[in-house]
Amino acid sequence: MESDFLMIETLRTRLVPFTEEHYAAIFANDNVRLGTLLYIPTPASWTEFSEAQEALPVLYEFFKMLKRDHRWGSYFIVSKEEKVLLGTCGYKGMPGTDHFVEIGYEINAAHQNKGYATEAAKALIEFAAAQNITGIRAHTLPEKNASCQVLERCNFSFAGEVIDPDDGLVWKWELITGTPA
Repeated sequence: MESDFLMIETLRTRLVPFTEEHYAAIFANDNVRLGTLLYIPTPASWTEFSEAQEALPVLYEFFKMLKRDHRWGSYFIVSKEEKVLLGTCGYKGMPGTDHFVEIGYEINAAHQNKGYATEAAKALIEFAAAQNITGIRAHTLPEKNASCQVLERCNFSFAGEVIDPDDGLVWKWELITGTPA
C-alpha cells in the first residue's frame, strides 16, 4: 500500500503521516519548512516532549523499514479549524504475531484538556480495527494520569504492570477489537 497520501480525518483534526520530507525538515530543525509541508503557520517545534525528541532516530529507522507502507508509523495531529500542530500520535510498530498494535500520542501543552488526545486515539483505534487486527495496546506511566483517562474513555482495560525495555515499569492497557480475517 502506497500511503504517502494517507490521512486520517476526525471531526476536528487531520492525522498526517510523517514523510521523508517531514523527517528532513525535523532533522534540519527547519520549522518553516515543516509548517509549509503541513499547510500550517510555522510551529515552534514538531514536539514539546523530550522523549519524542530522543526517540526521533528510532522513529526514522522504523519509518525507513516500513518502505512506502506508512500506515503503522507516526502521524502529526493538525487542527482543521485553527490550522496548528497539536501534537503527534501513531503506532509503535506493525501488528505483531498476536495481531496487536501499540499506540501512543502526545498533545502540546497549549492544547491539552480539550479532547484532542482522545479524538486522535479513537481515530487510530478505528483505523487499526479496519485493518483486521485483534487488538490494541498502550503503555502509560504507572500512575493515574491524563493518558489513563484517555484510554479509559476509549474503552481500554488495565492489563497490569510490565517492564518496557525503554521506559522501565509501565502500566499496560488493552482493547480487543476483533479477530483477524
